[in-house]
Amino acid sequence: DPLNHSIRRITPFGAVSTFGGTLPRSGHQDGITSAALFGRPEGIAVDGEGRRGYVACARSDSVAVFDLDSREVVTQVSVGREPIGLVHDKGGGRVFTTDARSDVVSVIDTKTLKTIKQIPVQHYPAGAGFYAERRRMYVGNTADSTVSVIEAHRLEGITTVPGENGAGGLGAEPVGS
Repeated sequence: DPLNHSIRRITPFGAVSTFGGTLPRSGHQDGITSAALFGRPEGIAVDGEGRRGYVACARSDSVAVFDLDSREVVTQVSVGREPIGLVHDKGGGRVFTTDARSDVVSVIDTKTLKTIKQIPVQHYPAGAGFYAERRRMYVGNTADSTVSVIEAHRLEGITTVPGENGAGGLGAEPVGS
């Protein structure tokens, strides 16, 4: 819930509860999720085991890392300006964020919880998709309607292709799925 600086949980039955954040306070504070503060949470990803969650906080230029069992914010990792999209690469042990106002993708090592690289992309990257089989990340660059393709193993951009107008939100799946 970006406007209320909180993270909501919705059950399959439609019940909504606040998982993290203190309505409507914005900030950058670790701790038990009910006391933690977030700056406009946007993208979210969960690791393959369902033990750790990652939330891109656009206003605080960070990614909040959660222990989902204890419901505690482990840390907030600094990334580029205004992270919006976020994907988890289970095979590589990394989280990628699209940092819209820095025109980069930040790469976080999930073991050290440190930003290990920033990869240049096009203008105002917002959307993120990950194709695990090919270890490729796709980035929707909203301001110039392009899609950047990143090779996740080498952590480098390999091409940029034309996209639809405002190519922000996207996903990735094999052809024929």
